[in-house]
Amino acid sequence: MAEGGGPSLKALAKFVAVAKAAQITYMIVVLGGSLMLARVPVRRFIDEARKPFLVALAATSSAAALPQTLECLEKLGIPKRIVGIVAPLSIMFNMSGSSIQLAMCALFAA
Repeated sequence: MAEGGGPSLKALAKFVAVAKAAQITYMIVVLGGSLMLARVPVRRFIDEARKPFLVALAATSSAAALPQTLECLEKLGIPKRIVGIVAPLSIMFNMSGSSIQLAMCALFAA
């Protein structure tokens, strides 16, 4: 950064914007599509998902929010046998996403 100055910051801002745009697009397409397919009202989902989201944010770990996530999914009417498989699996995929993000940052820095 010290040697690159403005162009480096511009490239970093572009990288952050593209990464955030990709994450927002993913949320809208995948999460929104999943909610529509399952016929879950978006407002109800947001109300139920608030507590697990805040726990994960505060603990900086989605695994810490697993108990609240299981409870939230059951309140939404998802059968316990499905919740027991899907929730832990989604946490594993979330960790993969973090690894991809770190790899992208490493490539940017190189």
